Amino acid sequence: LGLCYETLYLFDPLTGEYIPWLAENGAWIADNIYELQLREGITWQDGETFDANDVVFTFELGQMEAVYYNPLWDWLASVEATDDYTVQFTFDEPLYQEWGNLLYSMAMLPQHLWESRSEEQVALGANENPVGTGPYVYGTHAQDRMVWQKNPNWWATDLLGLDVAPTRIVDIVNSSN
Repeated sequence: LGLCYETLYLFDPLTGEYIPWLAENGAWIADNIYELQLREGITWQDGETFDANDVVFTFELGQMEAVYYNPLWDWLASVEATDDYTVQFTFDEPLYQEWGNLLYSMAMLPQHLWESRSEEQVALGANENPVGTGPYVYGTHAQDRMVWQKNPNWWATDLLGLDVAPTRIVDIVNSSN
């Protein structure tokens, strides 16, 4: 999360502020309806466009019991793309704090690569060659490490003027701290 896969918002715990990331903005337009406007110009690492359908797909994936955010569907009634970059969430019971937590902690997934996966594949399958929107792409792995390489086409370089410094990140796998 953050290297390959990204979230709709970032959260700054020092200021308590949500920082628009894949989303450009969002607001409660009614007591039980949240509308999200996505940032245009974002692509997945394979070149496909990131859009409202990916967000709808990611949230609807939670209807599978094996997905960790399945309890969201106890209080979310529906999610709908109203255009290519706008998503509306309608809640049976809007749990505002829980919703805020999901906005900055839930990784968006590419519909075009995940939609054919069964619930068993989602829950237990290996995510070989992950494709996200983030600043690093999968390089290689071994039993004790994952190697991530800088994504030369990261959307935030053009749209936000950001860059990441390391060319590679070697994430050592530890069994504990």
